[in-house]
Amino acid sequence: MSIYFINKLIVAFVVALSIFTAVRFVGEQFFPDKPIGEFAYVVDISTSADIVSDSDIESPSSSNDVSPTNTTTVSAISSPQSFGDLIRQSDASAGEKQTAICRACHSFIKGGPTMLGPNLWDIVGRDKASMAGYTYSPAFQALSGAWTFDDLDTFLENPGQYATGTKMSYAGVKNDADRAALIAFLRLQADAPSPLPNN
Repeated sequence: MSIYFINKLIVAFVVALSIFTAVRFVGEQFFPDKPIGEFAYVVDISTSADIVSDSDIESPSSSNDVSPTNTTTVSAISSPQSFGDLIRQSDASAGEKQTAICRACHSFIKGGPTMLGPNLWDIVGRDKASMAGYTYSPAFQALSGAWTFDDLDTFLENPGQYATGTKMSYAGVKNDADRAALIAFLRLQADAPSPLPNN
């Protein structure tokens, strides 16, 4: 066996070892060897009401029993939060920030000027299209009743759909929490703020 061949074997071994070490190093950077708890949630399925044990299948009478575990699981499911709850829990100061885009067309202070849009002081509970001295579009003139919390919610979510044909180019506030905060702010812009909704 020639020295030349032995040198080739040594070089091949060193290269293979280097590649193995490099691959292992890179792998450890992306897939570090850590306990599973740092990368995953441990799900406890023992309290699930959907699990059927062998004893439930073998004993039909047991299917009528409601165990404390199942009761806890069912009671933990909360009902959807009402919009009234969102308004009551909202920060009006956060809602004021939502008015930044509105201030190009509306004023919010008592006795404030009429701009491209009507003054929005005391808007909650005010009759729609009722501000003296402002010419409303036919889309708003066709609306009836007062601006309730529900009406404001629907309108602010999609003005163009609520008042079809409106000249407003405002796209609306799609996020429920942001919309609730905005309405909470509007409610406070009044000498006597309207009572909060019950639901």
